[in-house]
Amino acid sequence: MRRNTRLLSALARAMNAGGSAVVSLFDAGSEAFNGIVNAFMPDEKVKLGASIRELEKKRQELLVEVAKETSKYPDHAAALESESVSANLNTIRELNAEIERKKQ
Repeated sequence: MRRNTRLLSALARAMNAGGSAVVSLFDAGSEAFNGIVNAFMPDEKVKLGASIRELEKKRQELLVEVAKETSKYPDHAAALESESVSANLNTIRELNAEIERKKQ
């Protein structure tokens, strides 16, 4: 009986050690995988942020252009009917939609 207890005890220790080794390897692999994924993700976020800033810059330039064109007209309604102002406003709307899409 004593022999069976010693054998089972040794077997349990061996299984615990093996299980601990497997868990340690899994944890190390998981950390390595997460490190690789995180290494690439910030780069994508930086590119997305730069893209959004570039679109916002274009939008701001178009807004300045619309203001310049509008100041040439005594009536703002007439300015809005002009082809250049109308085209710029349409482009600004498209930029706004693209900016919002990228922010989501």
